[in-house]
Amino acid sequence: MKYFLLLCFLGVVLQAQGATYYVDAINGNDAATGLSEKQAWKTLARVNAQVFRAGDKLLFRAGRIFEGKLKLQGSGTAAQPITVDKYGEGYKPRIQGNGIMPATLHLYNVEYWEIRHLDISNTGQERQSGRNGVLVQARDTGTLHHIILSELDVHDVNGSLLKAGGAGAGIMVQAGDVM
Repeated sequence: MKYFLLLCFLGVVLQAQGATYYVDAINGNDAATGLSEKQAWKTLARVNAQVFRAGDKLLFRAGRIFEGKLKLQGSGTAAQPITVDKYGEGYKPRIQGNGIMPATLHLYNVEYWEIRHLDISNTGQERQSGRNGVLVQARDTGTLHHIILSELDVHDVNGSLLKAGGAGAGIMVQAGDVM
């Protein structure tokens, strides 16, 4: 009985600390666990399929280019935010939207996220209304807390120059039903 209680306690402690997930655009494999550098995921599609929990960390390999949209799911807590950062040596991980989606990094109705040390762009063939590098949205929900965007390089986002047409931005924060 003592051993059962000890195992239960350890399980709660390990779960409370959160998991660390790794993503490597060259050496990753989406069929892997993502839970170590050697078991890193490869694509943003795999990251987008994961619902993250309080205390989790998502680390992108430095010196790599990831193409597409990064739409993060799940929420942290005040005591255990979810962290996105880089690992390894080299330039900041590059997340390139290539103008395909309205935002390269999309935070929709989530809170307690800390996102650091990424290079984000969203350049399409032509300017387009509503194109953003980072889009933080709160829709049909209460107040969302603790969204930290730090040391991000957001550039080359070619949204519309006309505000009335939906414009575009490097970083856009929207509340309510605006689209």
